[in-house]
Amino acid sequence: STDGWRVEAAGVPAVPRRFAELVRRRMGALDEPAAHAIRVAAVLGQRFDTELLRTALGASVDAVARAMRAGLREQLVTPDRSEPNAFEFRHALTREAIREELLPLERIEIARTALIALELDRADLGDSFGEQAAALAEEAGDTRRAAAFLLRAARQAQERGALSSAGPRLNRAWSFVDEGEDEGFEIGETLLSVLA
Repeated sequence: STDGWRVEAAGVPAVPRRFAELVRRRMGALDEPAAHAIRVAAVLGQRFDTELLRTALGASVDAVARAMRAGLREQLVTPDRSEPNAFEFRHALTREAIREELLPLERIEIARTALIALELDRADLGDSFGEQAAALAEEAGDTRRAAAFLLRAARQAQERGALSSAGPRLNRAWSFVDEGEDEGFEIGETLLSVLA
């Protein structure tokens, strides 16, 4: 329509044209290192950890701090008051507008690099690791690994008795595999166990 709204696939926010232009202008006000850091953060998620961002960028703490200050100044990101190392995008549409400016090959490469960083730094963090790793694997186009991460996260949630979070992860993992594959059998078996 004339106001810039458009229909997109379910679960993906549609970014109004004027809002996307505003975000583009704010991103344009950043120097290239800060803009690159914000683009990488947009692939990491709506809420992102600056330590993971630093590892994914191969940057110093000072460089990431400068990028976050620039992002704050341009009202792109805001600190997460509950966790000192975390920031989040001011709005889900802000993140989506930045992601939409990336070419698919750029998103894939950023997701691959971030997944390597995540596996190096965070593999011991339980099912929250699996959820983020799955999202990055999916972004990188590796749905088989995404399914494996989700299965792992679901099993950890199941062990804690958090069946309400295990179920959706298993359903999502199921969508990434063929039923006849070994992974499909494992996911189905775990899902039956959770439902029982």
